[in-house]
Amino acid sequence: MVVHRASTQKQQRALRPIVMCGPSGVGKGTLIQKLMDDFPGRFGFSVSHTTRTPRPGEEDGVHYNFVNKVDMEAEIAAGKFLEHANVHENIYGTSLASVRKVAAAGAVCILDIDVQGAEIVKQSALDAVYVFVSPPSMPELEKRLRGRGTEKEASIQTRMTNARKEMAKTSVRGFFHKVIVNDNLDKAYAQLCRVIDKEILAPQKRDGGKGGFFRDLSLPFSRVLKSLGASPASIAPIIATAVVVAVAIGGAAYLKQLR
Repeated sequence: MVVHRASTQKQQRALRPIVMCGPSGVGKGTLIQKLMDDFPGRFGFSVSHTTRTPRPGEEDGVHYNFVNKVDMEAEIAAGKFLEHANVHENIYGTSLASVRKVAAAGAVCILDIDVQGAEIVKQSALDAVYVFVSPPSMPELEKRLRGRGTEKEASIQTRMTNARKEMAKTSVRGFFHKVIVNDNLDKAYAQLCRVIDKEILAPQKRDGGKGGFFRDLSLPFSRVLKSLGASPASIAPIIATAVVVAVAIGGAAYLKQLR
């Protein structure tokens, strides 16, 4: 699988997707959904493929693209996946088509993948922002997994073992832009928005970006930053950034990069 490099550093910066990692049950999906609900049309979720069976309430093409193992292995061999990994005895992966679909809509692409997948994406040309969502403790994570009521004991133990392995990656300096401990949803969400401001909004402002891509984010960003106890003076520059800067993925340019 080859992803061609952008022709300029400025173009790459404009294309930054967000890679979300963290153990099963940690709340990544909830944070992602909240981000997309607050800013409709501005972020797009890259729907991963998996060979596991759907859980109750999951929809094919919405939560995951549910496929059989033979078909997915064939598409992987054909180079149609940006990344893939074996997780909990199933294959998970991100197809190039799913990333292109978000880019074509002119939205910032969000990838919800495991650490194995993130390591592969880091080897590609995508200049992504990497965020790890961590549980407040391992006992709390186990409590959340059991609370879902969808896992057998063997599956819970497998997920806990994998969670410990993924948590170990957070000690690797520089791998993640931010590690967010999700012990309070509002605060965790506020930290995620701060990462977006620092790693995506601010660089665009430095590049002299103009436009309305994030014009409608000013009030939501003000709200979430205030939840962290930020002072009005510290919030004002961030709101100003959100009003004037364009963080457009640049659909046409992104598609050209991925082809």
